Amino acid sequence: MVQAWESSAPDENKTPEKRFWQSGQSAIAQTISLLLQKAWLLQADNMEGSALPPPSCVNDASVLLEFVMSSVTCMEETANLKVFELVATWADAIANWDSWEEMEDQGVFNTIKEAVNFHQRFDLDGLFLKTLPSQSENGSQSSVIGRVSNFVTRAIAAYPSATWRACSCVHTLLHAPKFSLGAQDTRKTISESFAQAAFSRFKSVSDSPAGLWKPLLLAISSCYICYPDAIEQVLNNVDGNGFAIWASALAQVSSSLFNPGLSSESEIKLAVLTLSTVINHLVSLSTGGTKLLQDCYASLMESCIQLKEVQDDGDNDDDDDGAEDVDDNDEEEDTEDDDEDSDDDDDAREETEEEFLERYALAAAAGESVEEGDIDEETQDIELGSLDDVDIQQVVIPLMQKLPALQPAGAFPDSLVERIAETFPEYEQFLQALRRA
Repeated sequence: MVQAWESSAPDENKTPEKRFWQSGQSAIAQTISLLLQKAWLLQADNMEGSALPPPSCVNDASVLLEFVMSSVTCMEETANLKVFELVATWADAIANWDSWEEMEDQGVFNTIKEAVNFHQRFDLDGLFLKTLPSQSENGSQSSVIGRVSNFVTRAIAAYPSATWRACSCVHTLLHAPKFSLGAQDTRKTISESFAQAAFSRFKSVSDSPAGLWKPLLLAISSCYICYPDAIEQVLNNVDGNGFAIWASALAQVSSSLFNPGLSSESEIKLAVLTLSTVINHLVSLSTGGTKLLQDCYASLMESCIQLKEVQDDGDNDDDDDGAEDVDDNDEEEDTEDDDEDSDDDDDAREETEEEFLERYALAAAAGESVEEGDIDEETQDIELGSLDDVDIQQVVIPLMQKLPALQPAGAFPDSLVERIAETFPEYEQFLQALRRA
């Protein structure tokens, strides 16, 4: 019922239909909330021991809870639907999840992101960050964010697409929640947990470059951006040379030669910010001229070029969309005149069996490609929070000023130096010393 109603959502510009649909959504959400309350909250009051949902129900229950949260439009509805109580019980149920199965887990990941979205909109008192008692027999006191983060940490070590989704959730959980000063310890703790899990998983697949490199290395990047010193120590605790291994691999993934490499604007921006932080750290250690520093600088320059190209493409797409809207308005009248004749033609000619089978086969093939891409070549707009507002130029220019003193002429290919000069003419004065004689 939930899936059918969500798929029937009208266009935003159809106001009467949208109001009717939202009214139905609210009614369904009320019914689902009462169902979950009866299953979870009333059992907790009337039964001894665990009142958590069994593992076989967690995915479906997550889908239902996601629908309830997405339907809330005001604080009054939050109280009436008992959203905070339901989310706390759900988070308790997934905290120690170990029944990993792809078809049973996707709803949980979607609900995690919806829960963070709900927290941003309605959790004015920071209830998601407050310590709560656990209903599980062996559970300890923890916050909703802590319980969800425990699930994500365990998911990083699960099957490949779970690793992808978990790494995406890492960015959401670190950058989207409203962490108060008193909750910074929680943020640091989950950052360290995420980094340790992601680096351990990376080491298990590091023998040959693979599709999992990118999500794992970027997840560690989000942790490192938040707490550089603490995460460096975590990486070195896993492996004595852990920080250098991760930084070198991040530089490799950020290179234009790596496949699948960085693709979305948010991925590239995170890489630029992280590489900049790593470079500043290496310079502070007086490691100028080392191969690691050189690789990080080269990848930083390549990423800056790619980021500029992606941003320019986005601006061009916006301009094209505006032009298409004008064209659509001009053609709308002609289209309406032709609708009746077109409908008659459709009614007169039915799809043949061969055409149906061919269309079905193409759809199946497309579905298979999507599933494979979900693991190896997925492009995601990851959550950056306040990092998205950072002026990249203000971060990179000081590093470019230091570059001639740190790297000798010829340290970088002339082609890369020229691409940087063409893309960022303002860097020309810093690049002269890098060109080969």
